[in-house]
Amino acid sequence: MASSTGHITDHFADVAIEQGDYLLGEILRALADDGRWHRAWTAALIGMAIQDTPDNQAALEAWIDRWLPQAWNAVSALASSFGQPADASKSRLKSASQEFLDALRLRTTVNAFEGGESR
Repeated sequence: MASSTGHITDHFADVAIEQGDYLLGEILRALADDGRWHRAWTAALIGMAIQDTPDNQAALEAWIDRWLPQAWNAVSALASSFGQPADASKSRLKSASQEFLDALRLRTTVNAFEGGESR
């Protein structure tokens, strides 16, 4: 059963369970729980950083432009290690990633979800 949280680790936990690896699925689900805490903490920190110094938004967006394409390539490789076509995982994970960035009110000038080329 697919999780509705949209967390990358939840997605791969679902895939592991669907492929009959219950133990790996449970390990990944525990990591996803930890990831939710990290995302909440990150959201609070980013909100505070931008509220304190609005110029921090540009610095954060530059950091996202630099690292999001590489993170996305890693997720694609992970999908293939689960025997999943990268495209099957990408659409679900792309919307979750974009939702998180939108919630943080951060934008990216690169199309990380298509290999990191500038838009």
